[in-house]
Amino acid sequence: DQLRPAYEAVKDSVRESNVIYCDETGFPVDGDQHWAWTFVTDEDVFYTIDESRGSQVLEDVLGDELAEDATLSCYGWSAYPAYHPKLQRCWAHLLREAEFVADRYKEAQQLCEELHELHDDLTTFTERDPSASARQEKRAEAMLHLEGLTRQEYANKEVTDLIEKIRNGLGHWLTLVTEPEVDSTNNRAERALREQVVLRKIFRSLRSADGVRIHETITTMLATWQRRGLDPPSQLQS
Repeated sequence: DQLRPAYEAVKDSVRESNVIYCDETGFPVDGDQHWAWTFVTDEDVFYTIDESRGSQVLEDVLGDELAEDATLSCYGWSAYPAYHPKLQRCWAHLLREAEFVADRYKEAQQLCEELHELHDDLTTFTERDPSASARQEKRAEAMLHLEGLTRQEYANKEVTDLIEKIRNGLGHWLTLVTEPEVDSTNNRAERALREQVVLRKIFRSLRSADGVRIHETITTMLATWQRRGLDPPSQLQS
């Protein structure tokens, strides 16, 4: 109970951030499927557990309308574009899927190589801290490249499914080029969510609404204190 105001303050801090890394994973509560959500910024790690995996959770945590210039980093789950238009889709997910398909189908090998080369090129480009106009030009160039990849025809369904994934996210793969603060991957959220996965494996399920409230509050504060370079035992004592 004493931690709950601090928990709500972390949520308020997340809402004010320009870049928010999001992810979710299944987390049983009293035998029913629930979802553990995480929202990560430079200084905050916020957890909430909800029976929904829909965009309503995003509204509950981030507000009815997120600031227009804010970016959500995520993978391809439909709740995110349903809530906010400015996204950065995770390249790590895309490249892993491309490698998996390329290992199975020879026709996807060139596609996989081009995606890796494009990601490496964009990473090198952004590390040089280019001007805003150069970023716009690079994004347009990269968009043409991606669009060209989606126009190629393939025989195998798994390869065409990958192409469809690229096509569906065309407006969201390249936000990192014009937004210097945005990572190309959603690794920050995945690392934060891994803590919840470990805990789920240890005790398998939460048992009640009170248990959910206690769990999300304590894990949020421990993770946030660590992210801010604070000592959790000292913070708990205070």
